[in-house]
Amino acid sequence: MKVYIAAKFQDIREANMLAGELANYGFPTCSRWLNQTPDDQRTHGLTDFEIRECAERDLEDIMTCGAFILLPTTAVDFSKADIHAQPHSGGKHFETGFAYARGKPIVLFGDTPRENVFHYMHDIYSVTGFNNLLAVLRVLDRVQK
Repeated sequence: MKVYIAAKFQDIREANMLAGELANYGFPTCSRWLNQTPDDQRTHGLTDFEIRECAERDLEDIMTCGAFILLPTTAVDFSKADIHAQPHSGGKHFETGFAYARGKPIVLFGDTPRENVFHYMHDIYSVTGFNNLLAVLRVLDRVQK
């Protein structure tokens, strides 16, 4: 079963590490956005058309996944935050809603994964620990076969 990993772009390294580990256990990712380098600016310097292509590619990937994994936003100490740094765009929340509307299983993964009221829906899984994530994915994989 292929998985889609959603995270803010600044967390691409962590998302790629998770993708590699999941692939080792038979759960390859279909998240093409992970093919970018961490130093890339997701949409910096792109035309509106090219930005739309990025979004459409992400939505295509979500439509092909068997499960959608959402990584939590890294906690920020706002007293030390760079006010000129680009904030996250919230794209992962749009992607989550898109996946949910299409009936994709949603798995929130991390120590503090619930970021909004929709993350408390009865059919959204929330897990901590890699072994627990694997257990949920294995069950979802069996159910889908």
